[in-house]
Amino acid sequence: MDENGDDMSTCRAIDIIIPIYRNATLTKRCIDSILENIQEIRQFSPRLLLINDSPDDQEVNGMLDALAASNHDVITLTNTANCGFVKSVNRGLRISCRDGRDVILVNSDTQSFEGTLANLVDAAYSDSQIGFACPRSNNASICSLPHLPDNDTAITAEGSYRRWKEISATLPRVHFTPTAIGFYLFIKHRVLKDVGEFSEEFGLGYHEENDLIMRANKRGYRAVFANRSFAFHAGSASFTLLDFDLATLKNNNTKMLYALYPEFGPLIASYLSSAHFRAESLLSGLVGHSSGPIKAIIDVSGLDCHHDETIDLALDMIGTLNRRHRNIFELSVLCSAESFTKFGISGIANIICVGSGDPGKNAIAIRLGQPCDWNHIKLLESLAPVNIFGIHDTIAEECGDPSGVSYSSEYQQHVARHANGLFFTSRSSEQSFCSHFSEAWALPRYTPSLPIKLSRLNGDVDASSTVGWDEWVDGLADFFKRSLKEADLFHRLCNRLHASDRIHSADRKENTIEAAGNLASLLQHDDRQFIERAYRAVLKRPADLAGLENHLALLRKGVPKLQILIGMKESPEGKKVDGELEGLREAAAKYKSSPLAAIRSLFGFRR
Repeated sequence: MDENGDDMSTCRAIDIIIPIYRNATLTKRCIDSILENIQEIRQFSPRLLLINDSPDDQEVNGMLDALAASNHDVITLTNTANCGFVKSVNRGLRISCRDGRDVILVNSDTQSFEGTLANLVDAAYSDSQIGFACPRSNNASICSLPHLPDNDTAITAEGSYRRWKEISATLPRVHFTPTAIGFYLFIKHRVLKDVGEFSEEFGLGYHEENDLIMRANKRGYRAVFANRSFAFHAGSASFTLLDFDLATLKNNNTKMLYALYPEFGPLIASYLSSAHFRAESLLSGLVGHSSGPIKAIIDVSGLDCHHDETIDLALDMIGTLNRRHRNIFELSVLCSAESFTKFGISGIANIICVGSGDPGKNAIAIRLGQPCDWNHIKLLESLAPVNIFGIHDTIAEECGDPSGVSYSSEYQQHVARHANGLFFTSRSSEQSFCSHFSEAWALPRYTPSLPIKLSRLNGDVDASSTVGWDEWVDGLADFFKRSLKEADLFHRLCNRLHASDRIHSADRKENTIEAAGNLASLLQHDDRQFIERAYRAVLKRPADLAGLENHLALLRKGVPKLQILIGMKESPEGKKVDGELEGLREAAAKYKSSPLAAIRSLFGFRR
């Protein structure tokens, strides 16, 4: 019960209000799709209020008269003259509020499907504080699913529905949002009674629903997206028939909204940067995976920091997957053009090389080898909604990282908690990794022992094995496919991004503090910590993955730290950066005249 004694959890009778302006064909398609599915909410005595805002359109008038004559639940109202979207809707809202009914406000350029109405009502009444709910769509701003450029309006209504259904199964039934989208909006009667109707200050329309929701927020009502409900939206169909400047209308109404509610912009920005919204964006990589090739990307950008056996295993896996499963997987590898050639991947047919700047949309991201660096984990997370790691050995846990990079078990712990799956090349590797990180036992795992000695090592077949290499890769391919069907896919994805954000925030704070100081303090750090702090101290930014790996490789080759710092400062980027690292200029001058003397003067024989 609310303060007025009304039960907020009990569903009321429902009005479906559809404002109409011309376009009889599109409007009839909208109405027909509702009538085809209205039995879903028959227990709520639904009626359609069709408000005709084009009284001079004989085609619309005839269509509405025919609908009213053949459907006793259809009520038609015709304005005496065109008065615009907001005033037309308010005419219907007043009737619904007077009669004590909830409202579903539906644009005439939408199309409903099985489950649209029932799941929308279920979402609206899933929590007593919910005042607004809207379905997902192909073209509805932040409510669109999948998230694709320009909302991809060229696709058919049925195609949009199939695409949404394919990727939405693991989303929660509802989730709270800062606002809802007015193209197809459930509004509880209690909101109409407490808060009122749309403000007619918004003229012909645009942002009027945001204004109502922001007013309602101050009264304790919330908005949600109904993730099990979908409505196709053609988009601005009525606006395009009006003779006015739509861009000016949007601009003026946006300014008015932001003036009334300065908090609206930050609320939307916070939602767009949330783990939930970013997780939804990654789901776009799943589009088409159930009917066409699965887009899988294999990250080989960090292979330089692994033993030759790990490199060989990665390359053989790529080649065999491509040879035996190219009809199931559309494979790409993430690496530099130099590595693409260096490791011989360029010789494998149909393999695409992509860079970290434009990896495209992928369903699965795979990394063979433990992450040497936090950037490797962040990179994989950005590539696909499903992250799978292959563990060849556990040297890093037992002996330290073989590359010389400062090892942190935090990376492996994150993988053990949040990966979608792990695969191992032996039972002993599985046992060792899961013993160190016990949460990995709960993850899906693929662990048949690697059956052959790889061709790049010596080409010999392990005679004791009863399973061939091809069969091992076939099993791995099935493991990858099963990972796409896990019921907790979206939940795990959100948790992974949340955890990553927390670790990144703490690491950024630590690095910001460490970046301050002088040359002598910076040189006390080793390996990855040195390079990361060098970037912040000299270039005033975090290290990018390619730069980090390049400078780590220089360290491993014996290049002095001081020489690396000088190279950074004298690079085109370094020359543009204001400020100096205390002590670097003097040390650089001494180094250029006598490198050995400069190094010894700083820290003896240490580099």
